[in-house]
Amino acid sequence: MSYNSYLYHSYYRFRDWDHLSLHSFPASSPLTPPSSLPSSECFYELFCPNPVKLYQDITKLQLIIKVPGFNELMVFVGTKSRSRIFQLSPPRNDKRYHVIVTVQVDHLTTKVIVRSPLQILNEMPLPVNVCFKKSIVEMLGHSLGELNSRVVSPVNPFDAHVPMVTLQPDQVFTIPLAVAYHSSLHIQPAAADYGISEVGIWWKDVLSSTCSYLLTCKGKTEHNPEIAAAVTIQEGVKLSSLQWEGLSGVLPNYTLCLSPPLAIHNLLPCTLTLAHPSFAQPLILDPGAKTTLYKIDLGKRISLQVQAIEFREINEAIW
Repeated sequence: MSYNSYLYHSYYRFRDWDHLSLHSFPASSPLTPPSSLPSSECFYELFCPNPVKLYQDITKLQLIIKVPGFNELMVFVGTKSRSRIFQLSPPRNDKRYHVIVTVQVDHLTTKVIVRSPLQILNEMPLPVNVCFKKSIVEMLGHSLGELNSRVVSPVNPFDAHVPMVTLQPDQVFTIPLAVAYHSSLHIQPAAADYGISEVGIWWKDVLSSTCSYLLTCKGKTEHNPEIAAAVTIQEGVKLSSLQWEGLSGVLPNYTLCLSPPLAIHNLLPCTLTLAHPSFAQPLILDPGAKTTLYKIDLGKRISLQVQAIEFREINEAIW
């Protein structure tokens, strides 16, 4: 590529302020002929663009974000794919609330996503209801009408929890601002006769824990074994150190992951048969196959019978 062509493409690549970099131009070699070097005018246009035109390019697309109870927030979209964190004003309930704005630029299409920082991912093999504490939201003065679109079943006025959404396997859900900053989250199996977990998860507790949290849902009948889910935490949108400054422990920029608490992966070169009281029938694991267990009580000793079909011998594994 010639220098003139490089300068032409570099100019349009540098129109967004975030793209400016003094290391983007290739270093010249002492053997390079002087005639092939760009002129001083080209250098000036590349590294010192017209400030008026630069301002017009960056501020050409503007987005006005209106969140009930807060002032309007104006965001410059720009021409580069990126994610940024913005603080809503004024602070409420002695807290600073934030939203994440993600800009996705693909050729001539620009997509803008505005969301709460906290998300939850269902890695369980069954649908799960995600609930929040109704008392905390009512104490803050938020009516349940704001969450009507999130509620998946009629709200019982005597129930202490309100379901927000039914998460299908591998589905991600964004937690509303008021719930993300003030309420712990509870789960409930959606397709079974089970109650809501007595213990909830709070993102700060999971973040400071050295191991995964465990949520258990008891069956409404004695014949239904408990369903357990392990909760781990992952960092959300990648933010720069400047954006993270002063927000550690304040900004819930994370994804809570629900997964089965026990997984069995057959790395042996033979087929295994697994037997457990919670199984309707023995499970067969081919070499390299994996299965998960979630209808178990991890507070008790787990006894699992493992049979290697090739050896026709039953061994007992105990955790």
